[in-house]
Amino acid sequence: LSELVLPPSLVTIKSAAFRSCTGLCSVRLADPENSKLARIDQEAFCADSSLTTFDLRGSTAVFFIGVSVFERCTSLKEIYIPRSVATLFEKAFSGCCTSYALQLSYFVIFTYSV
Repeated sequence: LSELVLPPSLVTIKSAAFRSCTGLCSVRLADPENSKLARIDQEAFCADSSLTTFDLRGSTAVFFIGVSVFERCTSLKEIYIPRSVATLFEKAFSGCCTSYALQLSYFVIFTYSV
């Protein structure tokens, strides 16, 4: 599994659902305008060492990103998080050793580099 395309009917990505999925490179929504994805629970993508892009652009339903969701995603470079996210828990990006741009509401507001 190198690309994960999330269907519009998906509401929650459960805890550790794709944890240590080392071949996963990108995650995106199939139909952002109609997506029902609201929650990404703790460690959902933790230790996905090949994950480079996580793209939720266009979604208005996502409001929750749990603890350590991207922890130890050492290849992460692009993260697109919609303005609907009200909760971004601690350690969400802990151990991400590369530089990446975090985009909220489609504007880069934070660039991280270790």
